[in-house]
Amino acid sequence: MNSTIFFLFLALICVFLESFFSMFEMACVSINKVRLQYFVSKNNKRAIWTQKLLNKPSFLFGTTLIAVNTVMQIGSEAARRFYESINLSPDFAPLSQIIIVLIFGELAPLFAARRHPEHIALLFVPIVYLISKILTPFIWIVDKVSKISNLFFGKSETTFFLTKEELQKAFEEPSKKGTSFEKESINDIVSKIFTLKDKIAKNILLPIDSIKMIDSNSNFTTLMSSLSINYVSYIPIYHKNKNNIVAIAYPKNLLNIQEKEKVINYSKPPWFVLENTKVVDILKQFRTNNQTIAVVLNSKGASIGFITLDQIIDEIFGQYPKYQEKKSQASKVFIEMTLNGDMTLIEFNKVFNVYLHYKKAKTLSDLISYIIVHPPSEGEVIHFEGFEFSIIEISLLGVKKLKVKTLN
Repeated sequence: MNSTIFFLFLALICVFLESFFSMFEMACVSINKVRLQYFVSKNNKRAIWTQKLLNKPSFLFGTTLIAVNTVMQIGSEAARRFYESINLSPDFAPLSQIIIVLIFGELAPLFAARRHPEHIALLFVPIVYLISKILTPFIWIVDKVSKISNLFFGKSETTFFLTKEELQKAFEEPSKKGTSFEKESINDIVSKIFTLKDKIAKNILLPIDSIKMIDSNSNFTTLMSSLSINYVSYIPIYHKNKNNIVAIAYPKNLLNIQEKEKVINYSKPPWFVLENTKVVDILKQFRTNNQTIAVVLNSKGASIGFITLDQIIDEIFGQYPKYQEKKSQASKVFIEMTLNGDMTLIEFNKVFNVYLHYKKAKTLSDLISYIIVHPPSEGEVIHFEGFEFSIIEISLLGVKKLKVKTLN
């Protein structure tokens, strides 16, 4: 009877130790590097130890892997001995062992570590750091073998970098000390900078019907008559139909021409971009080609709209008026309520008369997951398309409840 209790206790202890090392490893991988660096700057010993382990992955993963495999082997043998002690075939031990280890030794601790990485990593780092020192000779051997393997496969050393979420967090942290207006402005701008890389020309273009244009046969008198109603810094010139832009006229360059002269003779050739061109690439070209406006073409080569340098800048800072009818409706609606994460975007748009969509998101929970990329956490706030999403409750499948509020 004593051996039965002993082997049962030993098997459970091994499962507990396996869950401990698995949880710590996931916590270290998931910890926010910006906050960790902040604690290091404050000479927090636990943060310094954690950073040392992260800077030497062989010590972190070597320690956890050696520990996990050791307790797994001991636990498996203890489970077999336990089955023998209660007069059952030890061949049945893996059946219960797999279920217990999978749930309590792997999945549960991994989910906990993903949810509270900073707390777990800093709480248990003294234990793991001490064990890594004890296992230094073994880890050194494993590290050398790993480096030799890398030479064969041509694996170059990786450098430290921050993910998009960590860099955004670095901007958000200082803003917490400012006013609510400053927090909202900074976080909204940073969010727009990161989402800009996913946008293409047709997402932000000015529709061709919303821009004042003149015919290729128009003279200076016609142009001045058009500008007397509403002045603009540029006027596209079309030939026969408005989808065939042939030139761009800049009024500031036409001050010395005669009234009857054709404007097209003093205009500049247009710069064309395709509708699926990334906005970031267009911004780079604006810096080098000395242009201020681009004509957007569809797949058939017809002009469908325009993009200006000022427009891209205002897209980031939120000063540019939205010309699309559906987007303009969002700013006219005030929303502040708690919703379920499984609410579909189609239902959301229909109920509140707005137009909210992003990539392949079908529900509000999907939308949050696509925007932030990393697993959501309670209390996290996301700004997107004029809305503020505050996560209230989460589940294993995503956001369960969230508060939606319009920013303007």
